[in-house]
Amino acid sequence: MSRDLGNKLQKNQGQSNKVAPISLDELPLEAREIVNALPKEKQSIAIRFMVQRSHTGPLPLPESFGKYEAVLPGAADRILRMAENQQNHRIDIEKQAVRRQFNQSGTGQWMAFLIALVLIAVGGTLIYYDHDEAGSAIITVTLVGLVIAFIKGKDSQKSNLESKKQ
Repeated sequence: MSRDLGNKLQKNQGQSNKVAPISLDELPLEAREIVNALPKEKQSIAIRFMVQRSHTGPLPLPESFGKYEAVLPGAADRILRMAENQQNHRIDIEKQAVRRQFNQSGTGQWMAFLIALVLIAVGGTLIYYDHDEAGSAIITVTLVGLVIAFIKGKDSQKSNLESKKQ
């Protein structure tokens, strides 16, 4: 680090836009060892450069709960209720999505069944009126299509189960 940068940091220590200082004990062990190896006058500057906290998730860090509670009594409970409500909302949405997907799948199967019946009936009617080749072709193509759809559906189910196991 350049001497000018260190001097600027020391001059700016009293400004209000600085992050609250932390103690050496709050640093991870590896960082503590690095800071302890520095001269005392450089340690606070090094700590200021090294500390960055990040948190993601619906709940704040446990030590933050006390701070929220100190500022606004009951805030910690409100935060927990908010997270619980959000979780329940997500569960409800997932249930609806699964139910809709199941209904859609069932509807598609019934439609395919009706189309197959109609095509087989058309093929049978053609055979009855002495159009054996056309009727046989329609029935054969319909049955082959059903078999292929059934096999692909089973393969898709197997791959979905395998991906969920991983």
